[in-house]
Amino acid sequence: FKNLTFLERAELIRINEISKEKEIIQFNLQKVLDNDIFGQTLLQEGDAIKIYSKSQIEPGTQYVTIAGYVKRPGIYELFQENMTLSDLLFTAGGLNDSLFRAEMYLDRADIIRKDINKRSKIIIPIDLKKILKSEDGYSFLLHPGDEITVYKKDIFKSPNFINIEGSIATPGTYELKLGMNLKDLILESGGLMIGQSNYKVEIARVDPEVVGEELFAESIVFDLNRIDILGADNNDNLPNPALEFELAPNDQIFIRPGSSFDTQRYVKVMGAVYYPGDYVILSPNENISSIISRAGGIKPNAYPFASRFKRLESEIQIDLEKILERPNSRDDIVVQKGDELYITERPNIISIVGEVNSPGFYKYRKGIRMAKAIQQAGGVGPNAELNNIYIQLPNGKSKKYNRIFRNHKVMDGSIINVGKKPDEEPFDRTEYAKELTSILANIAQVVSIVLITRQ
Repeated sequence: FKNLTFLERAELIRINEISKEKEIIQFNLQKVLDNDIFGQTLLQEGDAIKIYSKSQIEPGTQYVTIAGYVKRPGIYELFQENMTLSDLLFTAGGLNDSLFRAEMYLDRADIIRKDINKRSKIIIPIDLKKILKSEDGYSFLLHPGDEITVYKKDIFKSPNFINIEGSIATPGTYELKLGMNLKDLILESGGLMIGQSNYKVEIARVDPEVVGEELFAESIVFDLNRIDILGADNNDNLPNPALEFELAPNDQIFIRPGSSFDTQRYVKVMGAVYYPGDYVILSPNENISSIISRAGGIKPNAYPFASRFKRLESEIQIDLEKILERPNSRDDIVVQKGDELYITERPNIISIVGEVNSPGFYKYRKGIRMAKAIQQAGGVGPNAELNNIYIQLPNGKSKKYNRIFRNHKVMDGSIINVGKKPDEEPFDRTEYAKELTSILANIAQVVSIVLITRQ
């Protein structure tokens, strides 16, 4: 008990009879244990006795921290009162390793320490060369809570970077090494893209002696061939000087494929053809009819009139019936990379929507016209706007209906839309009476003025 307990002080907490507030009465626990007179004090109801352990009163384990360019940075126990900076550096490692020490900045390390008032921190610079030269280990005593930082030589030198983009395996930013040339960077970034052979290399460089207010960057351009990278001789049996071009800080390198080369270009064919899928464009003049022919042609249930052709997410209006009737004609569009062609099947259905009595889907009948189709849907409703009836054809085009001149033929898959009359405000008799009264009053005033002027 005595070994674990702080014996110099304990406390009796008692409620004062007059103020009715708690008060602390200190006493020496050791003397009480030795039969001191205070130990004969009678306890009262509500009394509390507080005894402290040694760990609560006496200081615990103290620590220091070392960070930066040492082998084992971290928190270390300040296990003795005379522990020095030299002791800590030896424990953290680095000074005694000649190769590691060669990269260490020996002119200065820093100790961050709380000032005497424990309110602020101060910086104490340390010359590590003195520790190496001193026979007694440069006895700089450490204090609890000290934070030591050791620096590397290159702390004052920022690394230089270059950036490479384009037809390269791993584009991005790379550190510039001493004497690094274009070939070195291409190899480090994973090499050129597979499937390409000729390239245009552009290096954008900011040279203070060249650029200014009128010129932001200098452009250096090279032609490059994959064979040059692989190390084989080119046609002149000489190495390409572009690969030996030495790079400079902040260079921006762009690798672009040659203008005469591109990766495979595909067109997608879907729907009612015998072999749907992706088709490689074989020549700059390949058109829609050629692609459909390679896809096996259209099936018997295909509906060319309703087919869709998309380019860059936009739908292009085509007349596939004309294209198939007259291949290679003016209507036969030359395909491009990413084009999509969808050959629709015949739906045998038309749709009638809007202000008709029975909107919905109806079986398509060959030769039927708009008026007849609307009658199939129960005719127009009471709110129908007769001047706002349209038919949308399967090819995306729209036509307006007129019962005399524009009773268009309905195509399979068409949509007939009967518009609605605009909502009108109900007639307000009270408001009408107010307006009429105001008008009559104005007329009476005008008549009175005319009669007065005639007198």
